[in-house]
Amino acid sequence: MTEESCSLFQFLHEASLSRLCGSSGALKHPYVDPGAGYEEILWDWDAYFCMLGMEVLAAEDSRIGVHAKGCVDNFMEHQGPDGHVPYALTPKSSERTEKPRALSSERNTAKPLLTQFARLALRCGGGDLDWLRSIYPQLSASVKHWYSTQMSTFGLLTWRSHRGSGADNHPAYFQRPHSSVADPFLNAMMVLELNALAECARDLGEHASFWEGLSENLARAIEQWLWDPIDGTYYCIDVSIGNPGPVRTPANWAVPLKIRGCGMWMPLWAGVAAPDRAERVIREHMLNPEHMRSPVGFRTLSKMEPAYQIFANYNPSDWCGPVWVINTYLGWEALRNYGFDTEAEQLVEDHMNLLRRDVEENGCLHEYYDPESGEGLTHPGFMNWNTCAMRMLRSFPSSAS
Repeated sequence: MTEESCSLFQFLHEASLSRLCGSSGALKHPYVDPGAGYEEILWDWDAYFCMLGMEVLAAEDSRIGVHAKGCVDNFMEHQGPDGHVPYALTPKSSERTEKPRALSSERNTAKPLLTQFARLALRCGGGDLDWLRSIYPQLSASVKHWYSTQMSTFGLLTWRSHRGSGADNHPAYFQRPHSSVADPFLNAMMVLELNALAECARDLGEHASFWEGLSENLARAIEQWLWDPIDGTYYCIDVSIGNPGPVRTPANWAVPLKIRGCGMWMPLWAGVAAPDRAERVIREHMLNPEHMRSPVGFRTLSKMEPAYQIFANYNPSDWCGPVWVINTYLGWEALRNYGFDTEAEQLVEDHMNLLRRDVEENGCLHEYYDPESGEGLTHPGFMNWNTCAMRMLRSFPSSAS
């Protein structure tokens, strides 16, 4: 590891450990928070990717496994009777509700990654098969809740709204009608969650075929409905087929929401994209400096999109162009999944230069960055999934330890 990379890794190591929180109030188990204005909030995908980045430290620090398991346990203890799980918890969160989740609620249930989180905890030494067996029914119920409430006629899952979707102001679903948008990220995430459930079933001596079948069906639906052969990328689609009135032929087609954003490479991250399609996404969009590739990482929205805008904001945070560590990390995984190792290594070099400069000039990292200047835009001191930079630093000979 170069001296510069070693220094950045050490900073990330120390800063990430500061986000390990002890139990408090309704959060009865250890957990992680993002810091920088988000203290004492346990978020679903934030915590998962934060701990995924910290996995590289698990062999030397047993707290990583303990806190990964604690995050999962906290979510499981707030699961409702219908399987839903809140996507964010605080020490003041109420205990598990005894009421099913209202279908009119605009808030999404926790993203489909809790099983992946549980397997992460196992890898980090934070759990055992007896623990996994005890929560397996709850993990299954969480996925079944998604299917029972958010499955469309196209065989794809939809967000309820932008609330809890992750990419706060993504133009394809920000302020759009509820349960109308099938998103590549959501469905790719569910494919991985179903695969993780299948792995759990095999470990526990259960039949895995049910989960394997759902995963295969969902992967096929992603390829059938979310791929746009004209533009050569994956788009969100509007699945809200309404009543067209007194006509003989009802509307039965998907309407693509042609907005080029970081969701286009999520099927590549999950490994479900056909190789020829993946190559088009990578060459025509991801590596194109006029679209997604900036000098410091991956933009969250194409530079050519009308909605492209760079501003510092909170609630919603800006996903209309700024570079985030998390979307750059997921794009890096997508590149590696399809053999673009040279491009992935260059991405690491460019992105780590951005983070090193932030630490050197400001003594911290930010939540997201200007894609041209590299200026940190909001929440100095933010850590969270910025820990994924440690996974990238460890991966190539030029920067790895």
